[in-house]
Amino acid sequence: MVTIPYRGLIIGLTVLGALPAHAQTQAERLAQMMSKNYSMQSLQALMLGDSEAALEFALRAFPLDPTDQEAAALLDAMFALELASGSRVARIEAEGSGLYSVDPTGTRAFVGFYDPRPEVNSAYVPPSIYDPRDGALIKVLEPISASTWPERSPVFSPDGGLLAYPTMPVVSVQLFNAADGSFAGEMTPSDVSEYISPVPLGFSGDGRQYAYGYLDNSGGILVWNVADQTLVSHLKPNAAGNADWFPLGWDHEDGFAVQKLVRDPETGGRKSAGLERWHQDGKQELIAELDGVIDAASLRSFTFPDVPVVFMTDEVRLAAVDLESGEVRFTTEVSDPEIALVRNGTAFAIRPFDIESLDDFQVIDLHGNRLQPTGRDLIPLAQAAVSQNGMIAGVPKNATRHTYQGQDLPQGAALYDQVWAGISDEIKRSINQDRVMRP
Repeated sequence: MVTIPYRGLIIGLTVLGALPAHAQTQAERLAQMMSKNYSMQSLQALMLGDSEAALEFALRAFPLDPTDQEAAALLDAMFALELASGSRVARIEAEGSGLYSVDPTGTRAFVGFYDPRPEVNSAYVPPSIYDPRDGALIKVLEPISASTWPERSPVFSPDGGLLAYPTMPVVSVQLFNAADGSFAGEMTPSDVSEYISPVPLGFSGDGRQYAYGYLDNSGGILVWNVADQTLVSHLKPNAAGNADWFPLGWDHEDGFAVQKLVRDPETGGRKSAGLERWHQDGKQELIAELDGVIDAASLRSFTFPDVPVVFMTDEVRLAAVDLESGEVRFTTEVSDPEIALVRNGTAFAIRPFDIESLDDFQVIDLHGNRLQPTGRDLIPLAQAAVSQNGMIAGVPKNATRHTYQGQDLPQGAALYDQVWAGISDEIKRSINQDRVMRP
């Protein structure tokens, strides 16, 4: 059975609020303490998959009708409100486990996994498309008759119009319309190929192409045009010899980042590691030696459109390597991370597998400088499906290249006003009875 591990959304909490610049009155201290408490309850509710409760607690952390100045001063409350507003934690009817991904519009999500063995498949949520905002089932996907790679979620196109479901071991990529879950076609190689070690690389930056890497037979990459579903490239190593090639992801110019591992011809052990760029015209170039950076095969890798950086990981560290110069931009200690591009492409949000506090969550700019996290930064990493009994039903795996980032959410007090306007009068009355009071 494929094991899809549990990932809590947030485990442990820290206080992010800054100390006030003036001496506080007793009423101000009480209001700030209450705001922090409600903010923590909001994060705890989100961790348990209760998005509605998370929003209500976040609203309670503000005084009624906060001004821009008040909203800016309540850092914990704004962190909680941004995260509760933008997170896509779908509470669904189906029971079981599976993979998860959210489209760039935040209105569609994939949940599920398929195993061709009936006695095993019953443990998984059927592959389906949901609305992550309310957990409504859009459609169970048909036909699904093969497994996808358990280490990478099926992902949506950059415009959110299509879901791509790559299969293994027989290679194909099934396409589904995200709006209604209807079948939209299938991309296959020109010959029947089986790869037991696939590496689905997802859509290109403009969504016109889809790539499917594999590790078998020294490694290679299949590339299709999405519009007519034709195979346009089958890239293989130009060099022969004692080496293996590991596709990592799209680069920033519609080519690919590929890790090369050279074996010692006498011992068969690993001799050296390098980073190559493969272009679709057949050109392949070594841009960096990775010895001392990532010596083994990268366990997880991430690339993002228009950003010349590839992230590579081993068991304890993460390295960001420049795809033009080959230089290491920065390294950080982190285990089994998920990474998202945030702040309009100027920073990366990094989330380790296990989080004990929000201090474990990092935001780093393109030059390696660590930044103060905001709730908005965590939105693309706060995604999951939760069953009605509170169990995790879907976890994202390497699904942040094209995903929802909360880009449509207003800032500051305007976000509070938007959320407040969208709830019922009954809930408003309940919140007003138990909320932070203006000092």
